[in-house]
Amino acid sequence: MASQLRCSFGTALHPKFSLKELLSLERPTKAKLRAALPSTALEGFESYKLLQDLKRARRADLVCLVFELQSEKVRQSTRHLNLAVSACASGQRWAQALALLWSAGKLGVTPNVVTLSAALSACERSSRWQLALRVFHHKYELQVVPDVIIYNSAISACERGGQWQKALHLFAEMPAAGVSRDTITYNATLSSLQKAGQSQKASELFDSMPASQVSPDLISYNTTISACEKSGHWQQGLHLLQGISSAGFRRDVISYSAAISCCEKATRWMIALELLNEMPHESVPPNSISYNAAISACEKGGPWQLALRLLAAMPQCRLSPTVVSYTAALSSVEKRSLWQFALKIFEDMSEAEVTPNSVSYRVALSSFQKAGQWQLCLQLLQALPAPDLYAYSLAMSCCERGHRWEESIQIWGSLWQAKVTPDTVCLNACITSCFRGLWWQQAINLLHTMPRAQVAVDVVSYNAAMTACTRGKLWQLALQLHSTMLDAKMSPDVVTYSALLDCVPDKRIRRALRDEFQQIALRKA
Repeated sequence: MASQLRCSFGTALHPKFSLKELLSLERPTKAKLRAALPSTALEGFESYKLLQDLKRARRADLVCLVFELQSEKVRQSTRHLNLAVSACASGQRWAQALALLWSAGKLGVTPNVVTLSAALSACERSSRWQLALRVFHHKYELQVVPDVIIYNSAISACERGGQWQKALHLFAEMPAAGVSRDTITYNATLSSLQKAGQSQKASELFDSMPASQVSPDLISYNTTISACEKSGHWQQGLHLLQGISSAGFRRDVISYSAAISCCEKATRWMIALELLNEMPHESVPPNSISYNAAISACEKGGPWQLALRLLAAMPQCRLSPTVVSYTAALSSVEKRSLWQFALKIFEDMSEAEVTPNSVSYRVALSSFQKAGQWQLCLQLLQALPAPDLYAYSLAMSCCERGHRWEESIQIWGSLWQAKVTPDTVCLNACITSCFRGLWWQQAINLLHTMPRAQVAVDVVSYNAAMTACTRGKLWQLALQLHSTMLDAKMSPDVVTYSALLDCVPDKRIRRALRDEFQQIALRKA
């Protein structure tokens, strides 16, 4: 590209300096450029051509420096300013774009609609919606009368920043500003509503387009179908899909994928599969998103075998299953407690060099935990890059169910070393493991230390500790725990009194505990 640019630029550069060398300058400064560039490159026709070549080379930094040098030589035109701001927008240099815009007055250059639109575009591409609105609201100070392009750029900036209310406000004020909306205006506003899950507003906006004499295009239809997907309005999504053909457009892969996702969210797996099968007949090859949505539809309500068949069919369609594909299939077999299939899917992921995400690990852990496969749970926990509380809890629960008390307590220690704050469920699993493993003293210590660690204890925590006291024949301590429960305004249950009655040898105390339990039972009745 540099050689082409050098040829196109001709003799504007210094005879001893080529454009290729200009582009290869390390840490370019105005001083270096001033020494390298002849006066013809800083004024007249050649000055604009140099900016064009630098923009084509995607060197927004050089464009800014050269523009500043040119401004020192001669008063620049709005055309030069627009090209420089546009180059910054293309290079996502929003700060330089705004600096050029705000300095236009000092340089004696009058910005126009193109300048403002390029500056808004720079803010939009960098997700700086606040700055985009600031630029937009300074339009009259910059002596720029906004047109539909300006409004569209501002709405797009709000859409990218997730500010659907502000996008809708800009959309609403256009008629009062004497600016007619176009299809791009509607599409940008629809997209902001779709991303925010405002499906009802998106549908109403789409339906209002004909009355405003603005014809929806394929993007309008696809965006509104996607909005229906988020709200679960699958019938409306399918109606819009049918409407694409009626409007004279051809459905594309985005149309079908959005409609399949609509059915997936509403657990209409049969319709989702019908749409997937229809795509090749309509000369629309499905992509991985289409398959992922169909697999998820089967996972939510359809046969798990179909989910696995769809996963297996992807390579036959020259599609590589993604982490979403594998995770949806994992979830399908996890819900049916088919841990062997979950293990096979996880192994296939590894062979396909697809890195599992946190959801994949969670689903696989849950599958192994339900089946009591504590060895697999431990292997998966160790493979996790950064296990969270949910992963630790599943692994502990699995070990506890498999009577692997020592492993469960080791996981508890790993949890604290990883600086993951446990919750009540995790604490109860560890206390249960301690007393079942005959480490009753450790179980009681855990109960006493948890409030200081800001971990809430509940009736289950106390019951587990009392059961540990039974194993350790510490009936006085069990009674103290019972008293602490009542002070904490907790309601002892059948397990509480059963543990106490098994532990306390004194007949009078046992009789009092039975009376107390009967009174509690009567109050509950």
